[in-house]
Amino acid sequence: MKCIICDRETKYYFTTDFTTHHQGKFKDQLDKSEFYKCINCGFTFSKTLYEMPYEKWCELNLKAHTLFESQHLDSRLSNQPPYLAQASMINILATNNIIQNNLVESSQNGGGGAVK
Repeated sequence: MKCIICDRETKYYFTTDFTTHHQGKFKDQLDKSEFYKCINCGFTFSKTLYEMPYEKWCELNLKAHTLFESQHLDSRLSNQPPYLAQASMINILATNNIIQNNLVESSQNGGGGAVK
């Protein structure tokens, strides 16, 4: 599979086991997720989630984030990623033609593969 950032080859990196992740609450929708890493730019992504049908990804994403967001801050192992920093970086990359605008539009729609 090609990298969605630089269009170079990617290689298998690791697998997340969802039968135990999130206390196994999503194992009926996703048992494992294979992650790949670009050999050129290092971008890492879940090939499993990327190839998942959009509707299925939306349902799983909503359930996982609703579960996470409903937990008290003191009980979380980590905080959410820095969304503003991520959005700013995507904007900078698109503005400078480092990534294609159609990929930015896809990231605004969520997972389930790139919308082109």
